[in-house]
Amino acid sequence: MSAVPSFPVPPVYFAVLAVMLITAGSVSLAARVPGSEAWTVSRRRRRSREIGRREVDSGIDCAQRGEWREALAAFDEALELDENNAAAWADKAAILEVLGEWDGAVRCAARAIELAPSLASPHVTRAQCLGRMGRTSEALEALEDILARRPDAPTAWLNRGVLLARSGELGEALECFERAVVCDPSYALGWMNRGSALLALSRFPEAADSFARVLALRPGAAEALVGRATALAAMGDAAGARRCLTTVLSRAPDHAKAGELLEGLGGGR
Repeated sequence: MSAVPSFPVPPVYFAVLAVMLITAGSVSLAARVPGSEAWTVSRRRRRSREIGRREVDSGIDCAQRGEWREALAAFDEALELDENNAAAWADKAAILEVLGEWDGAVRCAARAIELAPSLASPHVTRAQCLGRMGRTSEALEALEDILARRPDAPTAWLNRGVLLARSGELGEALECFERAVVCDPSYALGWMNRGSALLALSRFPEAADSFARVLALRPGAAEALVGRATALAAMGDAAGARRCLTTVLSRAPDHAKAGELLEGLGGGR
């Protein structure tokens, strides 16, 4: 049975900052004197930042509910209050990516990177958009930039691996997926892509183990069960493959790939 790997598109990642990034610089003594003009201006700025933080939180809540336009409006409001709010720029970029407005997403991500070069999420968003626009070399450069700063960023390793895999460079892609799961052993998407790369390289026992790691983290994940079934079938374990596929079909009877593989094993639907 030939293995047909699938490299899932990574999800959108939102910037998570407990405290908004503030332009570097010390607070002047005048700004600490109550009643002074500098104190009043400083207080207004702090108030704007507090409101901006709430708007960013509101935007993330909307995004998690799939209310993309409402989330975009919240991030725009945060940026009206503080145009140097790196998290708001990063999260606006992520929303624009979801909406398919890739040029705008790239611009917003670039602004977030300018304000906070070590923040991983805008680099990842920028790379994902560039990749979708067919600008693979630029996308890889964007990821290499953040990995030079943040070699512990699993999402950056994952996205680099996806781009390399789609370019046919499976060996390098596998190295990236392995770096991703070393950075975060609970990263299910990293294990999933690792398994897909191992399938494509005909390293079936390792692929089966990788999909098992996904299932330990996400019990019942259909694509991981299909991937594991593919690996087990290639290893001659038809019974184990059938168990995986019947589990998928018991929950999703119309799952085309699972049905096709089960029929190929002589199990019917």
